Amino acid sequence: MKTVYYLGPKQSYSGIISSKCFDSNDYNLEPSDNFNEIVKRCITNSNTIGVLPIENSITSTVHVNIDFMFKKELRIVGEANMDIVLNLIVLEGAEIKDIKEVYSHPKAIAQCSEMINERGYGVNESKSTAAGAEDILKLKDKTKACIGSAELAKKKGLKILIENIGNYSNNVTRFIFVSNNVFEVEESAKDYKKISVIYRVSHSAGSLANLLTSIGGIGISLTKIESRPIPDTNWEYAFWIDMLVDSSTEIGLKTILDKCTIEYSIIGRYRNKLNK
Repeated sequence: MKTVYYLGPKQSYSGIISSKCFDSNDYNLEPSDNFNEIVKRCITNSNTIGVLPIENSITSTVHVNIDFMFKKELRIVGEANMDIVLNLIVLEGAEIKDIKEVYSHPKAIAQCSEMINERGYGVNESKSTAAGAEDILKLKDKTKACIGSAELAKKKGLKILIENIGNYSNNVTRFIFVSNNVFEVEESAKDYKKISVIYRVSHSAGSLANLLTSIGGIGISLTKIESRPIPDTNWEYAFWIDMLVDSSTEIGLKTILDKCTIEYSIIGRYRNKLNK
């Protein structure tokens, strides 16, 4: 049985999306303390899948996880999007007048910055939203609150004080599932809808624009582009692009990549596990 590693504890958003996408009858779902641990386990053990949040509709790219993928040691074998509804969660018996500080993951804190600033709360960063809940449970201090999901508030001793405290109503996080297992990679490529490519182009005027224009010219829709500086160079970059591609357009894409890049690597052919 394969093991799926996610940023824990169980009630974190990574834990919730893992339980939605991977049946516990077929996979062991295991929490991890950090993303580096998840990636290391997936690189060293082919019988694993890692769950990585890769971007958010409000706070943009999760750069630490993008950087892991630029090393090209893992392949993307699936993705899923999750609506994020953030709530102010407190200890039983706490009231709004009691709250002085909030605990949560830095991304969740950023996504609720307007409410935090308006109320003048202090902030304390935690490894995950669920870890923030564990912090306030240990402290047993009614002046402390955490930010997280409704599922998180179901933990004994906690309750939602204010619902939906995010800066924006539309808050979606995209998760990717990564592995070095050949079977998983082959399975993900069946009826795939998206391709992710990491590539380099020549450091000359118009090289990037020429590639992107050529891709658009054969009807391929680009859904994400990301760049990272190449070590030991001056202002040269590697790029990541996500594209909506299927078997009928991939041949044309490969022709363009062969012509317009110095090198490229397809790091995933996959589909959304919640929209099959």
